Parts: sequence; C-alpha cells; structure tokens
Amino acid sequence: MRRHLVLAISLCFMLALLLPASAQQDAEPTQTAEAVNLVVWWPDALAPLGDSEVDETIADLIAEFEATETDVTITFRRKTLNDPGGIMPTLRTGSAIAPGALPDVTILRREEMILAEQLGLIRPLEGLIPASIIADLGQVLPLGQVDNELYGLPLLLNMRHLVYRSSDTPLVQWSFDDVLALGEPLAFPANRATGISDMFFAQYLDAGGAVSLSGELVFNEEALLTVLTFYEQARENGLISDAVQGYSSMADYLPLLSDGSLNVAVVDTTTYLQLASQSPDLRVASLPVASGQPTAILGGWMWAMVTRDEARQALVSRFITFMSQPEQQVRYANAIQRMPARPAA
Repeated sequence: MRRHLVLAISLCFMLALLLPASAQQDAEPTQTAEAVNLVVWWPDALAPLGDSEVDETIADLIAEFEATETDVTITFRRKTLNDPGGIMPTLRTGSAIAPGALPDVTILRREEMILAEQLGLIRPLEGLIPASIIADLGQVLPLGQVDNELYGLPLLLNMRHLVYRSSDTPLVQWSFDDVLALGEPLAFPANRATGISDMFFAQYLDAGGAVSLSGELVFNEEALLTVLTFYEQARENGLISDAVQGYSSMADYLPLLSDGSLNVAVVDTTTYLQLASQSPDLRVASLPVASGQPTAILGGWMWAMVTRDEARQALVSRFITFMSQPEQQVRYANAIQRMPARPAA
C-alpha cells in the first residue's frame, strides 16, 4: 500500500512538470498594502527657516509617528500663511483648480480657520478627536469651534496682555483707574484697518457690553461711555500719544520697549518670552479694563483638516491625536517658545 502511495505521488509530480503552464492553476497574487503619504503644510511662523532646534523637533515627532504606523509616510512642507503661494491663497485656488495638490492637514490661526470654514476649505473634526483630548482642552476648545462645531484642534496658544517694567512690588489690578494713576504712557496697536480692536472689544464686554447669538455687538450706551471716557482721560493725561494712533502692530513699538524708552505696552506671550530673556524687569499684567478683573485676549494656532477622503481623514485624526499628546505638544512648544494648548502639557 505504501509503495502504491509513493508511486501515485511520484506520477502526480511528473505530470505537473509535463503539463503546459496554461493547464496549471494560477498562483494567487501576493497582496501588499499600498503606502499612504500624508501631506502636512506647516506655516513658516511655526517653523522658522534656519532654526535647527525647531526643524529637528518636528522631524523627530514625524518620525516617531511614522514608526507607529504601517506603510505611512509624512511629507512636511513649509509655507507662508497669507503671502502669494502661501497656505491660505493656495487653499483658495487649489480647491477649485487642483484639489489633488492640496494638503491633508495644515496649521492655521483662529482667524484664518474661521475664514477657511466659511469658504468651505476645511472639514469638521467632530467625532475624530478622542474624548480625553476634548475634555482636557476645556475652555481652550472654543478657539477651534465655529458655531459650536469643531473645525480646529488647538495646538499652541498666544495671549495678548500688558507688560510693564518695574522693580517694585507687582501691581495686582489694572483697572482704568489704576492705569491712569500709574501715569505711564501706554502703547498698543490702535491703527486697525477694519473693525474694532480686540482690546477695545474686551474692554467693552467687561464694562457691561454683550454679543448677540449671531456674533454682533449689542449696543450698550453705558458700557461704551465707560470705555471711551477712559481713552479720553488717558489721552488728556498724555498716556496715549499721537504715535499710538499710527501703531498697526506690536512691531511698531517693540524697539522702544526693548531699549527702555517705553515701560507699558500690549504684547503677546511669544513676544514677552523673547523680551524677558533680555529684560528681566518686565512683568506680565492684565489688559486694562473698568473692573480691574484679570483680562487677556486668547488666540492661537490649530490643526485644520483639508482632505475630503474618509480614509485619509482617519489617518489625519491619528496624526493630530499623536501630535496633541502632552509629551509631544510640550516638546514642540518648548522648541518654538510658545504656550501649549493642552493644560496637561
């Protein structure tokens, strides 16, 4: 019996060799996973050319994410934000002409994120972000929301507040009366091309003003008079000079703050951190408001998803979730000298 079995196997083997290839069963092709390349556009303000520490940190974080995935690579592209060829202009033109040339995800400031949502250039993130991150962001989360829907995941924060130069006991409150009593000239970007300044807006709300559900200011005569009276008195006392009316950005008066010619000014946290290393006598303070309650203007940068492809959206979700972990976020924030968005970081 064993001899017959061996003979049968041998005959089958010989027949297989003699049969033409067409008579043999085709082998199943080997299935290989197709590599996916995720494209990320990074604003140059958050990845300055020539800053090796920031470049290395970003490269390390990307490599660490790639190591957690199978057949996934990240393409990093540095772009300006609003200049020709930058992120916002290219998103506008590319969405209609060459959608395939657009990124899967990018980083935008809140103001650009709102505009991008209005133009239909970015996709909502609802349901794509872990509940633990949403909960940890807390009061920061609204920075990424438009009409209560999440379109941006906060990455870095940037607050605008006062700084003042003093070797004495820090001032606790900065009410309108406190600022007038201090008698120091105040600098802030007063020359705004459109709309009202963010500081005036914050002061109006503190004085009793309100905003409608549609986002428009609700007129409150008493609140408006309170704020305007402060500016009138500050002007009469020489605390707001003619030059202030020409300041359109912090850059217009930073040299005066740096060389000690100016002692009180509105700056953001990034600028303060840069100045503090050279001027240790600079202190942080609240914006001046009628009540004297601690007040600052919160802004920031956030992840925004561009791709419409659901499979790629899932990958974007994993990428920005990884980059939003406290350890990753604080490493990048320290390198770029900004405030991380997550309190846990």
